[in-house]
Amino acid sequence: MDDNNELVFGDEFTEIASRGVSADNGASAAGFAFTAAAGGSTLTAVAEEAPLDGDGAEENFLTMEEAKTKKTKAKKPTARARGKAPKKLTKKQRELIANALPVNEQTFIITPLAFTYMSQDYSAMQNKVVTFMLEKLQDVLHNLISRKITDITKLSHIQEGDIQNDHGVSLNLYFKDFAVNKNHYPELRNALTALATIPVQIPYKSSEGRKYKRVTNLCDVYIPEDVHNPYVNIHMDEDIAKAFISVELGYHLLGKDTVYNTRNKYTQRIFLLISAWLDKGTVTFSTEYFRQILNIDKKYKAFRHVIQRVLQPAHDELKELAQLGYCNCYFEYEKIYNGTRHTGEPDSIKFLIYKSPKLVQSENSYDETGQRDYFADMLVSHFKLQRSKAQELSKFLTKANYTATMGKLMSLEAYLKKQGAEIKDVPSYVVKSFENFFREDARGNVQN
Repeated sequence: MDDNNELVFGDEFTEIASRGVSADNGASAAGFAFTAAAGGSTLTAVAEEAPLDGDGAEENFLTMEEAKTKKTKAKKPTARARGKAPKKLTKKQRELIANALPVNEQTFIITPLAFTYMSQDYSAMQNKVVTFMLEKLQDVLHNLISRKITDITKLSHIQEGDIQNDHGVSLNLYFKDFAVNKNHYPELRNALTALATIPVQIPYKSSEGRKYKRVTNLCDVYIPEDVHNPYVNIHMDEDIAKAFISVELGYHLLGKDTVYNTRNKYTQRIFLLISAWLDKGTVTFSTEYFRQILNIDKKYKAFRHVIQRVLQPAHDELKELAQLGYCNCYFEYEKIYNGTRHTGEPDSIKFLIYKSPKLVQSENSYDETGQRDYFADMLVSHFKLQRSKAQELSKFLTKANYTATMGKLMSLEAYLKKQGAEIKDVPSYVVKSFENFFREDARGNVQN
């Protein structure tokens, strides 16, 4: 599809994969692990004042990241401001970044688009919980994307929790992992328990390729009694787990720290949406679909209330965090009207997505060391290359050929799974293949 063509998302949620955020695109498998490993373009955020009527606001819970992170000093004055005292942060700004990680210290997680476009009415705390669940399933997602497995039921280690029913996913979530004050354990327990009762709509694609919206409860919650180390067991049935971590519709990278450190559920949800389109820089949703995704289709009948209580608080929080260097992106938005009408409920909302100045600066001072080390590790662990040979090949990895190189690695792995028995010396085959690849890349014959 031509990137210059405008695409408006409506009820056909599955068109999201057609604009380049799919599993076959450069924003997907080719980039996920290595951006995170290098720490080059990572993200986070903290809290914003509650919306006008309290909707979207969250209890004063701390995550583990918040508890461990020290306060960050104000930025040093630039050359332009030499001779002047550094500009002091306002009280609101200090509160906003009090527990946040700077953008260059944050990490990404793989996030299926099925998760991103899941319609639900979770609180901010519950958004953190399901993101934490997703973080604990990163190994599964890595294996799905690299095609090491095609069925999550073949992974025994996803049955980690107490309740191990047939297949599915079982996880124990310990309260201490959220660094919640013990006085707030009852509230945390209630938030976790409610996950079993709040319905969600998950984009779903059947084995025949047909697309659906599945309405269900995400998981069962088991609460053990009389334990000294409080926790709950989360269990997802097999079919729900497949939908929750499905990469059939595509996937993207998400700065988990932003979700963990914000207390406004609409900031979290919109950040999730714009993260999927950061590389494109823009995305347009029909207003009806946007309301549905955020589960506000029956709230805020006047669109001005959507602006006041949803869009503007999220915009202000993310933009200020990005400008201070504690979030990787922010957005502006435009109301789009069809025809001559220019007031009332717009037909669609256009999001203009911008990278934070810190992220741009980090990308401009790109350091390849982390990505090269990770590439070498992949060659050793996946293809049994000698460390010295893997490091020799990794020297040819650059920012320009990074995406294509990782695509080559995954295609090689998929090929060897099918034809590996016919190849006597797999390490030598892989070395020769990458030598030819980098040779063609140097000649400009590889599309990056």
